[in-house]
Amino acid sequence: MRVLVVCPEGKLELSDGLTCGCAAGTYDDGDRCQPCQPGFTSAVGALGACAACPAGKTSRQPAYVCEDCAAGTYAAEPGQAACSPCSTDFYAVAGQSACA
Repeated sequence: MRVLVVCPEGKLELSDGLTCGCAAGTYDDGDRCQPCQPGFTSAVGALGACAACPAGKTSRQPAYVCEDCAAGTYAAEPGQAACSPCSTDFYAVAGQSACA
């Protein structure tokens, strides 16, 4: 017989079928699920904080996954909210942390 898990509003049943947690792109602050900021992401059930996307990537709301910066743009630091365009006469292929 399966135990029925009733999750509080805003949380979902996790894959173990026994606990509740937050959806991807959010984290549990101890009280409720909070969205990750742009440039950060989380997996399902994340506790405490979201993780910064690595250099060369960013995320948008809802922040489910880190995505490569588009060609011609870059993210020099982890956790950047947006990719920056390359200066004139410089270029970057997708997913780069600098233009050359």
